[in-house]
Amino acid sequence: MSDLQCPATVLVLRHGQSAGNVSRRLSSAAPGGELTEHGRQQAADAAATLVDRNIARVYASPLVRAQQTAQIVAETVGAGPVQLLDDVREFSLGECEGSDTDEDWARVDGLFDSWLNGHLEHALPGGESGLDVLARIRSGLEAVADQHRGETVVVVSHGGVMSMALPLIAGDVRDDRARGSGVPNCGLVEMQGDADGWSLVAWPTRSPALGSDPHPGDLAELVDRADSERNEPPPLPPDRPPLPGSAYATVRGIACASLPIAQAWATQASVTGLGFTPSPGAVDEVTAWLDDHSPSAWHLVVGEHWAPEVAARHGLVEVMRHGVWVCEEVAGEPDVLADVRAEGLTLEPAADVAEFVSVFGADLAPIVEGQLDLPDRAFPVLRHDGRVVGCARLRDLAGTTYVGGITVLREFRGRGWGLALSALATRSALQRSPIAWLHCEDTVAGLYARLGYRRVTTHVHLGPAATQS
Repeated sequence: MSDLQCPATVLVLRHGQSAGNVSRRLSSAAPGGELTEHGRQQAADAAATLVDRNIARVYASPLVRAQQTAQIVAETVGAGPVQLLDDVREFSLGECEGSDTDEDWARVDGLFDSWLNGHLEHALPGGESGLDVLARIRSGLEAVADQHRGETVVVVSHGGVMSMALPLIAGDVRDDRARGSGVPNCGLVEMQGDADGWSLVAWPTRSPALGSDPHPGDLAELVDRADSERNEPPPLPPDRPPLPGSAYATVRGIACASLPIAQAWATQASVTGLGFTPSPGAVDEVTAWLDDHSPSAWHLVVGEHWAPEVAARHGLVEVMRHGVWVCEEVAGEPDVLADVRAEGLTLEPAADVAEFVSVFGADLAPIVEGQLDLPDRAFPVLRHDGRVVGCARLRDLAGTTYVGGITVLREFRGRGWGLALSALATRSALQRSPIAWLHCEDTVAGLYARLGYRRVTTHVHLGPAATQS
């Protein structure tokens, strides 16, 4: 890249919906499928948002769907003829090219996950490695930036290479920024490049009301990812055996867990972190694992926007739904605690499992057993004059801390202690991470709103018709 300090603004746009997208056919080789009518409308809508950006030039991958999208943009913004840029084509799929099978989709998904995990040397047979893809995308964008110092250009590319390579090229975001937050058709990634490197200005979001600032990103997508991580096994020391009767597995990239608790929710998987509707094959494999470990009694957690499609396709029913609320600063904490501070309330780590389950319930002991000393979680208890009267659970997930299990003994309810416990637990969570979050039923939403929480999305639990919640 030139050493001129004047930055170039590069708007990397994914093409509109194509025939291959609709048919779920794996396609990266030229010429590729054309845009659908919906894809053309997506391109027109995206172009309309760029009219005032003073676009100097529009570039496109050589694939037909990218060229068609770029032509619509160029005509709308008055940027002259489209210039082809081979370096920004989609990554090669090798022997999976042209396939529409779930098996090959799983192979491609697995490769992409390995790239996001840092294994860029991996490749499909006959395809490109992540290292190859990253090198050519970087080269193409730097060549464009060198030609357009102080200008704004559009580069029409493809979802796979954009999601993998752009966060790696940018120096100010996580390398796996696209995990759980892929680039949709006509999604726009704004980047700036100068002699000091690249920065990511905006990343597309499926929740426009939350904005597109990539720092820290769409909160809904962040907690969706965190929810999926809740089913990963605890990080036990090598000399500590897993809890008898528990089981964990990763099925098609989706974490599944089963605890020895007589509740359907104790065997579950969450696909919220995918950022897209899971394939039928993936859901079938995940639900088969769940049913094997807890026949006809399990939960599959999905985002609200996917729930009807997944439920109808697989014959599932909605078991429950929870609002997902986030908090970045406890509101009104002195007022919340004013009436109870003088009563000797304190929040302290549970001394042992028995102390915690004296409130939480002995049947739920498997949630706590063997985990009191693990670094990524905490089990605080609320004491009143030395007696344990309430409890909460904290767990660090995806750069956030989850607040759960808030319970006060029945005989001490109605005194404001539940609100106090929620405030204290949230304060402890925010000492661990910049964002605290929890699942909340509508009946208690006002309590958490009072503490500074705000709702960002909804998680829906699906299960077989025979599920007993």
